[in-house]
Amino acid sequence: MGYLPAQLSLGRVGLVAIVLTLSYALLKCIYNLYFHPLARYPGPRLAAVSNAWYGIHWLGGKYPQDVAALHQKYGDVVRVAPNELSFNRFETYKEIYGHPGRDRAPFLKAGGPDKPNETVGIATTRNPQVHAQIRKNLSPAFSTKALRLQTDVVLKYVHLFVEQLSRHGTKPEGVPMQQWYVWLTFDIIGDLAFGESFGAVAGAKTSPWVETIYSGTEATTYADVIRRIPLLMIFTPYILYMNRQLLKDSKQFFALSRQKLKTRLGQDNSRDDFFSHILSQKTQHISEDYLVAEAQTLIVAGSETTSTFLSSVTYFLSTTPLALSRLQSEIRAQFTCADEINADSTAKLPYLSGVIEEGLRIFSPASFGLPRVCPGAIVNGQYIPAGVTVHTLPWSTQHDPKYWHEPSQFCPERWLPADHEFYDPVFEKDEKGASKPFSVGPRSCVGINLAYMEMRIILATLVWHFDWEMLRQDLDWIGEAKLKLLWRTPELRMRYSLVDRSNREKI
Repeated sequence: MGYLPAQLSLGRVGLVAIVLTLSYALLKCIYNLYFHPLARYPGPRLAAVSNAWYGIHWLGGKYPQDVAALHQKYGDVVRVAPNELSFNRFETYKEIYGHPGRDRAPFLKAGGPDKPNETVGIATTRNPQVHAQIRKNLSPAFSTKALRLQTDVVLKYVHLFVEQLSRHGTKPEGVPMQQWYVWLTFDIIGDLAFGESFGAVAGAKTSPWVETIYSGTEATTYADVIRRIPLLMIFTPYILYMNRQLLKDSKQFFALSRQKLKTRLGQDNSRDDFFSHILSQKTQHISEDYLVAEAQTLIVAGSETTSTFLSSVTYFLSTTPLALSRLQSEIRAQFTCADEINADSTAKLPYLSGVIEEGLRIFSPASFGLPRVCPGAIVNGQYIPAGVTVHTLPWSTQHDPKYWHEPSQFCPERWLPADHEFYDPVFEKDEKGASKPFSVGPRSCVGINLAYMEMRIILATLVWHFDWEMLRQDLDWIGEAKLKLLWRTPELRMRYSLVDRSNREKI
């Protein structure tokens, strides 16, 4: 140690470094608590001083419920991280996520700017212009006209699903419907996006893609926490080792996406599927990496979110006999044969629509807040400085007693028009604008029309064909579900029986 004074040993250098680091951390905590621009906002002290509160609750799988609980304790604006605010007002959906105007700068997607030469897709880019162009290119695939042409594809797999459920679902042990719904929506999006299904419904077995989707999105939750707490980078080798299967599945998901894409690229472009619209773009060269990114987005957004809704609404109908009975009456009175069930005919059924809206409210597939970076603007009547991350959590607004009568109860009646026979005035003051399961504004779900079409057709078809019962009576759907970017839900084992129509004219 000839370059150091004799009295300054390596040990003392280390000690000084530790003291300086701890002193900096202490000063940072004091600043965040008392001098930060967000210091006046209420919330847990741990959330004010570091991202540890966020990391613990995000990885814990109950982040939506935990933030909603904070709002019930502290009020409509809560500090959930040193530089992040959560707003629990339905008006802030438009303020945070709405379209920018002449006097209103956009609230950018949080997470850092797009990197040079980085491959981005509709779900990942932060650049509003890039996002707008990608959405414009994709929108024709999700237009009402396009979906009318694709209805036959949806019906084909729904009818096959009914056949398979008639064989397997009527057995005493029933079937795990949370898995079966994934098979159905997975096959539908496979055909609509790539021109061929994954064969899950026909084979009554899980595609290797399914688990890789869950693992890939769960790995994203770890990456998000590490991004927020860089100190955790030193534990990355341990985290990767403990979650090596997640990493393996993530790589497999990417490889399978590329393989599926190459198969689609080898076909002609005459078929009217989602990729035919993407491939018909003449404005610029389209890289294979970009197409893979869009393939992954289409697969995840087009399968898991809809299957989560179907599973949850099946649970809530099963635990709310009156709602199930009323839905059965509406569907079975409206249709004399299953062939009458389609996108248009199901759009006219008010109770079915109420069931869907209530299912999306009480257990939204995307229940977490979408973080946005404030450009320096008025939110909820108060100025929020530029650079602060803000969000409105769907779970919070969709379960808040100030907006809903009996918010924890599954009540499709709250969505019915006043002239409906089952309309109940106790829901008259419910604030329907507090439920935004597909978000709003320029980054709202581009596939909303497809999602509603699938939900209506699948629910109506199953209710028309089957009576059902849930085999595990003590199942607590919300209590046992965990959010890992996507919902990890408990097993929903159901037994089905075909509706007896022997006393009616054969169809």
